[in-house]
Amino acid sequence: MVETIPLVTNFIGIDPGVSGGIAWIAQGKPGAAKMPTDDKGIWDMLAGFSTTRTRAVIEKVHASPQMGVTSAFTFGGAYRAAIMALTASGIDYELVTPTAWQSALGVRMVGGSIIGADRNARSKAKKASLKAQAKHMFPKLRVTNYTADALLIAEYCRRNALGDV
Repeated sequence: MVETIPLVTNFIGIDPGVSGGIAWIAQGKPGAAKMPTDDKGIWDMLAGFSTTRTRAVIEKVHASPQMGVTSAFTFGGAYRAAIMALTASGIDYELVTPTAWQSALGVRMVGGSIIGADRNARSKAKKASLKAQAKHMFPKLRVTNYTADALLIAEYCRRNALGDV
């Protein structure tokens, strides 16, 4: 007897952290929300997905030296809470670096680097560029700075699961 593998129809992208979001493409319909600020909120967003038909990608990130202690602690907490919620709900997931998902989708900062700009200006320009590209991919959704990367990560998850990257 041949075992049948259930068709994956739900794809989740998670951009952890206070300025991140959770996005999904569930049975072809996209959606997104700002990253919840507490563990229960993260659990509530993820627990409703079918474990056999869902895959998730979490952006593999780490604290940076520019972060304050409180920011790094909060950031790490949301990251671990998302991993725990996926694990507890039985949803398969993988960790993917920003470079990997951006390269696979062909998204990038439009116009290259901003010469002479400070780190904050470059970061804002990159975020705006990714937001514009997410709006292009998901024209019917309200894309925000919180949800743009998560939507792109969900699309990466979808393409990866279907063998399109």
